[in-house]
Amino acid sequence: MRKNRFLVLAVTLALGAWGCDDNSDTDAGPPGVDSGGGGTDAGPDGTDSGPDMTDAGVDAGESDAGPPPETFEIRLANNLPGLVDGSGEAAGLHVCRYISFMGASVGGGTLLTGTLGPVPFRGVSPRLSALVSEYLVAMYTPENLGTPAACPDDPVAMGAPTAAIVAVVPQDMLPADSQITLLVTGVGPDTLGASGGALPSLCNDAGAAPTFGALCTAEAQLLIIEDDQTAPAAGMARFRVSNQVVNSTPPSGFTVCYDPGLVPMPDGSCVDTTPMAVATDQVALATAVTYGTVTDYEDRAPIAPTDMPAAGSGGGIYLHLEDTMGCPDFTAAVAAGGSSACYPMLAAAPPTPMGEDPLPGNVRFELEADTINTIFISGIVYRPDQAATVDPMGDFGPSFFVWQDDFVAAP
Repeated sequence: MRKNRFLVLAVTLALGAWGCDDNSDTDAGPPGVDSGGGGTDAGPDGTDSGPDMTDAGVDAGESDAGPPPETFEIRLANNLPGLVDGSGEAAGLHVCRYISFMGASVGGGTLLTGTLGPVPFRGVSPRLSALVSEYLVAMYTPENLGTPAACPDDPVAMGAPTAAIVAVVPQDMLPADSQITLLVTGVGPDTLGASGGALPSLCNDAGAAPTFGALCTAEAQLLIIEDDQTAPAAGMARFRVSNQVVNSTPPSGFTVCYDPGLVPMPDGSCVDTTPMAVATDQVALATAVTYGTVTDYEDRAPIAPTDMPAAGSGGGIYLHLEDTMGCPDFTAAVAAGGSSACYPMLAAAPPTPMGEDPLPGNVRFELEADTINTIFISGIVYRPDQAATVDPMGDFGPSFFVWQDDFVAAP
């Protein structure tokens, strides 16, 4: 079963946020007063010839704090393609969070990305703790929020900055002690070649291969996923797949394929050392993962470097747009335009290109035993002749990575 819930608020686009609120230092009653009446005896003072009538019980605290507040943990995954900065390169999203009542903001907004900076496209934020409550969240490209970035008092008020997405996160979708991932997905107006307030049309023409058969008009949406952190069976790797490529369906989404005979090369390509091998050479990790879904976690044997032909450099994962072929040979799939590049299984992460930030520790290049992982797929699929108009910088083609959900960085 796939536990996916969409929330759409028709205010420009729409999105989810992460943050922490703490007001646990207040009591519902008067400050510093115990509701049990304190340390006095209810009987007449000095009239009892027996034991002292004063209350022998001592209040354990100076004030009654009441039950502890209910909290949960939340993170954001930015899968919204097409947002660009002034230079035309992919832009991240600043996040503003508002306490909400019946869908309306209460008080001013809190900028949750002031320290970390905007969450980049294909980025996943750290998990942060928050009180269980209803929230209104709004996300903005940096240039729309200004410098220095500051949240508007009301993101839907007349004259407020244009948000990439605004959405309500209901309290009943944030269970206490849960871990939640908010995925921003879909497309926005005036992006990826569209203008005049229109949504982009990304799907292939009728008769092209593959045939999508419909215009891609899925506007920006918020997908709320409750993360199951149950440990995998001993010695097994647990994983799931998130497909947020808006024009990958129809036909029926992606198959995620693994081939132990793929060998990654320094330029990022892969060489198949076992072409035309027996059918068991390629393995489907997940099939028919359609747009806007996140599969349930499942356990499988770990996938580590295969030690062929050189230690620590064998095996790879690739995507294939669903059809009747299942997992075709990697080189054939690439030639047919049905697959993304190979994602290598490596003993160590590849070196970071000069001038780029290092990869987060959660990004892994194997499915390790006793870990919990998500394969995040994002971007857009487009014909070669669309690239110049739809994605001139080449920033938004389909890609994916393995994110270890239960990764804990070394101190």
